[in-house]
Amino acid sequence: MELRIRQKQRSGRIPPYPFLQQPRVYNADNELAEGRGQGVVTATCPASCGELLQGYIEGGEKLISLPIDLYTRVTLTEATSPIRESRLCKSYAAVEATLEHLGYRAGDADGLTLTVESQVPRGKGMASSTADIAASAVAAAAYAGRSLSEMELAAICASIEPTDSTIFRRVTLFDHVKGRAARSYGEFPGCNVMVLEGRGCIDTLEFHKLKSRELIAQGEREMKKALLLFEEGMASGDLGKIGQSATISAIEREKVLKKPGLEWIIETALKLGAYGVNAAHSGSVLGILCGSGFDSEKFEALFWNQRFSDDYCCIRSHRVAQGGAFII
Repeated sequence: MELRIRQKQRSGRIPPYPFLQQPRVYNADNELAEGRGQGVVTATCPASCGELLQGYIEGGEKLISLPIDLYTRVTLTEATSPIRESRLCKSYAAVEATLEHLGYRAGDADGLTLTVESQVPRGKGMASSTADIAASAVAAAAYAGRSLSEMELAAICASIEPTDSTIFRRVTLFDHVKGRAARSYGEFPGCNVMVLEGRGCIDTLEFHKLKSRELIAQGEREMKKALLLFEEGMASGDLGKIGQSATISAIEREKVLKKPGLEWIIETALKLGAYGVNAAHSGSVLGILCGSGFDSEKFEALFWNQRFSDDYCCIRSHRVAQGGAFII
């Protein structure tokens, strides 16, 4: 079966970053590509500021990621002598798994090379690997003139490593190990996120091997309460309830992975008008869900005077973004 590059219609909202405004499928002369040759396919997927919820929910561990406006861009190119960087092994695995899923031979990916450009910090629990893998899979499908459903994409990603729900356009409760969506909630209400980036880096695969499933299962009652609040908040657009649910989940995760100063951060953020605090459940990042009423300048001034602030490297402001991996 011959692989061919095909132009497809733009779908979904494209993030407002300059490097994401190029033609979706183009060749060396920057012309839209049709057919085999020096074609290029480019795809993108957003980062996550940790998870809104993660824990033992409805019989197993599940999560709801919080996509934000940081992005990874993956470019797939035909090459006569492709060079494969070892650091991109997961991305190449995604390309191979996608082509195999679509019925191509194992060797059909040999003439392809990937370039990954990312705004996403690594090892912080911000879904950097998921963004790489998902964008690579979507690019490979487009290169073959095909597309993937979200559930096909989820299965491919989860076959490589536990996956974040940033791959879904809608807010989704997701079994990140088995690659199965449990429930979809629609679009997240407009919201700012103050990202507190920890200095520590965590290998996600190793963390999932070592984490205590017994401790996670003990939090089932709290996670049931958090999920109920979250669903009520999503149904009514109430960011207060959504923030409260995220805070419950962040506190519960302290049993598994502690965040320096979490109690102070939650108390101070709420006093200054935040909706709540969420955490990377397998990383070092925290997020403060907030709107225009949050006194961010005062929070930062107070935060950097705390002894535990040495465990954080920076604070950045972001917006909640639409999830999903897209061809650009």
